[in-house]
Amino acid sequence: MIWEWEWDSFDDFIEKYSIPNNKDAHVQWGRYFASLEGLGILLKKGLIDPELVYDSHYLSVINLWEKFQPVIEEWRVRLNAPQLYEDPEYLYNEMVRMRTEKEHEAAKVTMTAIS
Repeated sequence: MIWEWEWDSFDDFIEKYSIPNNKDAHVQWGRYFASLEGLGILLKKGLIDPELVYDSHYLSVINLWEKFQPVIEEWRVRLNAPQLYEDPEYLYNEMVRMRTEKEHEAAKVTMTAIS
């Protein structure tokens, strides 16, 4: 999702990656964001070690949230659901906070940086 999915607008995103046009992408999105929901809830309730989550997921959480944040924000507006994906957002904010506390540089993760 982070490397291959590209869109020009919210409507373009829906057309390319949502049902009924692309069930597989819709399922992929749902599974990944469900896992972020779970991690966010566990972290928020203090049921998982923040260091463990940071060490294993911070880069993917930060990059994924920053890529999909405009889509999520538009969904919140269109569905009148400001709480939509609040736990992945909490997770993202915690990963950014911890990265700042650890004085880690923000990674420049792009296909160009890798090649």
